[in-house]
Amino acid sequence: MDAIPLFSNYPITATMADRGRLVSFSQDWLGVMVTASAVDSASAVFKVQWSNDGTTWFDPATPDTVGTLTAPGTVVGRFTVKAIYWRLATALTGSSITCTASALC
Repeated sequence: MDAIPLFSNYPITATMADRGRLVSFSQDWLGVMVTASAVDSASAVFKVQWSNDGTTWFDPATPDTVGTLTAPGTVVGRFTVKAIYWRLATALTGSSITCTASALC
């Protein structure tokens, strides 16, 4: 399995979601890692959202939360695949956070 880079040293200044990624039907789990290199008075909650069509996104009943970053550091999550597309979304509170993210699927 190869790591898929999502973004590198990307400054997040508002709530956002990256583009959807196709998950192979042969995979039954998805791993996501987010590393913050700089945090400016912020808190960011990262989660995986799912879609069957790449347009309409949903959170599972129990959200697939990767983790929360309030200081430089790394959060990692592993999730059961729930649809053919996924995306990494974040809810930001505060100023900004600079992150690098990758996925293993």
